Amino acid sequence: MLELAVHVRDLDGLAGVRDLACGWAGAGEDAAVSRIYIGDEFCFHRLPGLADLKALLRAAEAGGYGLTLLTPVLTDPQMVGAAPLFAHLGAHRPDTEVVFNDWGVMTLLRERFELTNLAAGRMLNKGFKDPRLADAARIAAISPEARELLNTDTFHDAGFQRRMLRLQVRRLEYDLPPYGDDADIGLSLIHISEPTRRH
Repeated sequence: MLELAVHVRDLDGLAGVRDLACGWAGAGEDAAVSRIYIGDEFCFHRLPGLADLKALLRAAEAGGYGLTLLTPVLTDPQMVGAAPLFAHLGAHRPDTEVVFNDWGVMTLLRERFELTNLAAGRMLNKGFKDPRLADAARIAAISPEARELLNTDTFHDAGFQRRMLRLQVRRLEYDLPPYGDDADIGLSLIHISEPTRRH
């Protein structure tokens, strides 16, 4: 079954979400949006305000959607600025998924705001992503190490996944490697569960 999520910036972005699911190329008749993403992984200034967060939470609940708050790397002053969002979720919707891209933010979310539905974001995944490589197949054929360089990343490392299990991180979100040829790297997220295995 195909799962769809929609990234919205405000309440206006919710208009037509169901139509988008039906019209999405390759989705087919049975496609349904399951989750709304808000916030941003790269820019603090694109996080929603508290009033917008509350309104989006209500709208998601009314529409039967899950909700994910994306957060970027945050400086200490930015953490203070984002604290009302985290406090509201901790007090009223602690099951809301929050994607962190900063280990300090992860610690803050868990220890101060008791948010436990955490996912590691794309910024934490290290791998070869430079899109300018002209002939990836030729490079990959040089040696097993060269092929491995183009096809591996932090999130698929078994030791990293074990560490995420210990930290109770539930999912890892990642970009598809631009030169990857591994057929089972077909999803944009990895669900963490015991026993650790590659998805």
